[in-house]
Amino acid sequence: MMMGKYRHILLLLVLMPFYVLAQNTKQSMDKRVSEFVTVLQDKKVKQIGYTTYYCLGSKKTAEFKQNVCDYESVYYETYLFWMEGSKNFVKKFDNCSEFNEVEIKSNQFFSYFVFNREKIKNEEVKRFQATEIIGKDTLLLTVSTDHACHAKLTIFEGNRRIDKVIDYHNLSAATTGDKNKSEININYTYNNALKLVEWDKKIKEIVTDLGKKKSFARK
Repeated sequence: MMMGKYRHILLLLVLMPFYVLAQNTKQSMDKRVSEFVTVLQDKKVKQIGYTTYYCLGSKKTAEFKQNVCDYESVYYETYLFWMEGSKNFVKKFDNCSEFNEVEIKSNQFFSYFVFNREKIKNEEVKRFQATEIIGKDTLLLTVSTDHACHAKLTIFEGNRRIDKVIDYHNLSAATTGDKNKSEININYTYNNALKLVEWDKKIKEIVTDLGKKKSFARK
């Protein structure tokens, strides 16, 4: 009985690092991003911002340097942008590790925000809403999903930071609801006309292009 007890304790100790890794990969990424932002701020870099993408219900396995980062929850990837002098840079992070920094030509992350600053600060994406007629009544329904993708955009202004969140489900024109009935998003046109959404599209174009060129390499 004692041998069986010790065997269970040993198994628990062996599995514990993997459990902790699975629980803390997002926190580890946030820590790496925060530390890199601090380094930039110590160098007096003033234009700093980043965007984080994640999809609920996703699973991804990454292999690097003979290690495996396998997690069952949510895959996060962050793209950190900054300017030094007249040069623009971006660096990628995800649950598993960080990547090299890449010099880019585009300054859209900062220039588009500055030009549309007040609108972006005050804009909020409206929830996906649809109407349903029952008898003489028109009901307003809020339509949600448990597997939506999101973007969180952050930009620093001195000691302050601005955070904006986009749920891509709310940008959809329609979805199939109960009994395969199509539900039309009445906020579709409004949401997709927001400067916040346009800013996100420009950022996504940059990182998508870099991804296609395989510009990022794990460290």
